Formats: sequence, C-alpha cells, structure tokens
Amino acid sequence: MPDLLLGTPGHGRTAHPPVGRRRTALAAPLLVVLCFAVAAPLAELLAALGTGRDPAAALVAFGAAALAVGWFARPAASLVIGLLFWLFFDGFVVHHSGTLGWDGARDALRLGVLVGAGLLGGLLGALAPGVRSVLAGLRTATTGRLARASLEPFEPVAPPPGHPWYWN
Repeated sequence: MPDLLLGTPGHGRTAHPPVGRRRTALAAPLLVVLCFAVAAPLAELLAALGTGRDPAAALVAFGAAALAVGWFARPAASLVIGLLFWLFFDGFVVHHSGTLGWDGARDALRLGVLVGAGLLGGLLGALAPGVRSVLAGLRTATTGRLARASLEPFEPVAPPPGHPWYWN
C-alpha cells in the first residue's frame, strides 16, 4: 500500500521509517512561530476566563503547553520556549493588556516553572527515539521467541476411557 509521505515501498522495504531514526527538531524561526501560535491564543483564552486573580491554574496550562511545544525543540532551544511563554503569561494573564511586570520571587518561580517545562519537553523529545528503539528491540526479541513457540504443533492425546483423568 503506498504511503503519501514515504512513497511506495520497494522490494524488501517497509513503508514505515526505521525505528531508531534520529529525530529532527524544528528550526529556531519555526519554533518561535509555534510558540506564538500556541501561547497567544492560550493567553487570550485564560485571560477571558478570568484566571488573573489566581493564576495557578493558568500556570499549569502554560506549563503543559510549554512542555508540548518543547517536544519539538532541541533541549538548548527549549529555554527560549519558557521565556516566550512567560512573556505571554505575565503580560496577558497576570498583568492585563500586554503590560509586563516583575513581582520578584513570584515571577522568578513562574519563569523557572515555564523554562523547566520547556526544557523537560525538549529532553523528553530528544530521548524518545532511543527509548523507542530499545522498546522495539525488546519487542522483537520477545516476539521471536513467542512466535517460534506458538508455531510448534500441539495435539493433546485424550486418556482412554476408564482412566482417572478421563472425563466426558
């Protein structure tokens, strides 16, 4: 069956990419565009919901979004993700109308949470191909043993009538 992204598989090839293939992260300009495309609507949504009085739930939402965007970035570039998400969080959720402010330890904690979430996403995204290849190796090792065992013929022999193990 031809695949739209990978083309028609040739002789001896599958239509899927290799499992241990190296992951390609987004380039820096596309990463910044993705940050803006995710953080801006999220900030407006949370500001419209009125989370400015207690921004803890908004910080969790922004942290989850930073983690998701960080998945597509290199770990070093994911530091920028946290900073961009903090700018939107501080400007539109905590302070209103895009006004940035610094509240000391609170904002340092918020900035640390968002940078940490972006960095965690980048690290998880970078480690994912290695984990997938290890799991695929385990899967093929166990599948090979189970496939050989399941292909062996097995026909149970019933005991003769009158034997203690015989039953209807």
